[in-house]
Amino acid sequence: MNPFFAALTFLTKIPAPGQEKINQASLSKSCTFFPAVGLAIGGILLLARKFLHLLFPLNPSVAAILLLVLWVFLTGALHLDGLADTFDGIGGGASKSDRLRIMQDPYIGTFGLVALVLLLLLKYNLLANLEGVRLTSALFYSPLLSRWSMVVLMYTTPYSRKSEGLVKPFIAQPKSYRLLLATAITLAAGIFSPHLFFFFLLPITALAITVARAFFLNKLGGITGDCLGAINELIELTVLLCLIFPFLPDSFLRFLIA
Repeated sequence: MNPFFAALTFLTKIPAPGQEKINQASLSKSCTFFPAVGLAIGGILLLARKFLHLLFPLNPSVAAILLLVLWVFLTGALHLDGLADTFDGIGGGASKSDRLRIMQDPYIGTFGLVALVLLLLLKYNLLANLEGVRLTSALFYSPLLSRWSMVVLMYTTPYSRKSEGLVKPFIAQPKSYRLLLATAITLAAGIFSPHLFFFFLLPITALAITVARAFFLNKLGGITGDCLGAINELIELTVLLCLIFPFLPDSFLRFLIA
């Protein structure tokens, strides 16, 4: 199966050719195109935003909630599930083995539920209050950078489970060129708003990845598939938060968005 279509099938609910042929080999190659899938999601969200703005020009809150619903639908809530499991394990476990065991529980717990509710509330509020070029940049760059962050963690962090898992095919045959190609796709997308991307969003994302990696190593001894879902959601939220910072000097913002 084509690696891009494998990535599209794995990360989204978007129909792709050859879905019935997906296997471990195609999955292991597909991570190269995770950022490209992020770009596809961002493009869909931008088109939806324009359509919803025409439908609800005076009610941005309705447009924001519908945009968020579409965002969740596109991914099948895959990453939200990982976020909930990660917070349940880290919040409820006293040791690494306890946390990993709790993360495998199919039922959502208190920590996971609270994390989900807070994250969705924050995303909704940010989408409702961002406007103009800030909203455009948020919808375009947050899915891209969040999926790039997943690839970075895959190739820089050990797998914390001995058993098989969703992430195992991606790190079973580590090839550094796949990380390089995924990074090249990500950097190429920065040309659309180079100041904002290279001087602001990319450094903040890199810092967030570094912090998350250290945290997962400390709490779990590595990463799991749930951790990748969690970092995806948290990086998306981080980009949205960065673009609504009210205390950034106007001159700096004009430089970034120029």
